[in-house]
Amino acid sequence: MGDKRTMRTTALVIVLLLLSGVGTLVAQNESGRRMINKERFQEMKYWYDSTTAMYQHQYPILRTLPQLNTTMPYDVLLSYIYLDSIARFDTKGQTFDHSEAWRTMNDTLKGMLQYMYRMVDYNPKIFTQYLIETSLKSSKYKADLYGIMVNLRRDMLRAVPNRTEARALYSIFYPDYILRVRVNRIDSMILKPTPLSQGNPYVYRVTADVLDTLKGQTFSDCNEQAILRNTDNKPMVLAEGRYSCIQFQYMAANYFQPSMTMEWPYANRDEAFSKRGGFSMEVGQEAVVFLTYQDQRYDSAYDYIELGLEPQASYNALPIIDGKVRDVNGIWSDQPMMEYAEWRSRFMGLREKILTGSY
Repeated sequence: MGDKRTMRTTALVIVLLLLSGVGTLVAQNESGRRMINKERFQEMKYWYDSTTAMYQHQYPILRTLPQLNTTMPYDVLLSYIYLDSIARFDTKGQTFDHSEAWRTMNDTLKGMLQYMYRMVDYNPKIFTQYLIETSLKSSKYKADLYGIMVNLRRDMLRAVPNRTEARALYSIFYPDYILRVRVNRIDSMILKPTPLSQGNPYVYRVTADVLDTLKGQTFSDCNEQAILRNTDNKPMVLAEGRYSCIQFQYMAANYFQPSMTMEWPYANRDEAFSKRGGFSMEVGQEAVVFLTYQDQRYDSAYDYIELGLEPQASYNALPIIDGKVRDVNGIWSDQPMMEYAEWRSRFMGLREKILTGSY
């Protein structure tokens, strides 16, 4: 970023003003309710409907934008203020005027990747809700932040100079969460509101212990969720344990056949996840999973968001077998099996490149 020192000074002043209640730049939902056209969102199938609900997580809407607080690390505060400034005032899209030409790394791209990563890693849920709220307040927020994220992912993949590392860096930047988990329960229900006419029509929800947090430092534990119901509408009873617990979903179609025209970096399905044809997991299985928030629904007081496996990042998951990570697509190394500690060290080294811009 060309003028980081000025940006830091300006950001610090704004932070102090906002956190002291003096600032006026923050969009508000102070009452805990937002103005949203129910009829329009029902027509677009974005209004939350309990009769067609599946495994969405329910979160109260953000009351302030950006949602800053004194417990945030300074670099996360700075990142939100910078992004919020772009979203509000970059009416002509000048920040990304030249993104189509970004086929090599430059300071702007490096900085944006670094700041975006820090925001997501700090709290993916808050970041996702921030994107939601800015998209709903288009009169105040001019830039398309969802589009900016799409562009950053695309530009990163093609601009990383070390091509043997590009797909691993992409798999680190793309998802909201990267976790080592152990599956302890799997529920399922038929896809709503319209089941698939072909293939496996079920959506599967995994309840898993989190054994290691690699990306996404804050997540809602299973017991904190407001919508944790079985198909018989009875509250879930989770096994007691010393680990944090998370829930995420997948479909058999998470393993899919790419079209002839589709550039797809994953040639191989791992047999640990394809014993039933499409993608599947099993109770007792350990894996590194790559998760993103998906398929949002709304009402006046809540966001309803699904958390699911992400095929774009390392093809959903990497199985851990006898303490070793298996990577059949050679994304992380030319070794098909790596001890978890070695794989984790590899991950942290690549992550550091994103955080420092040292590609």
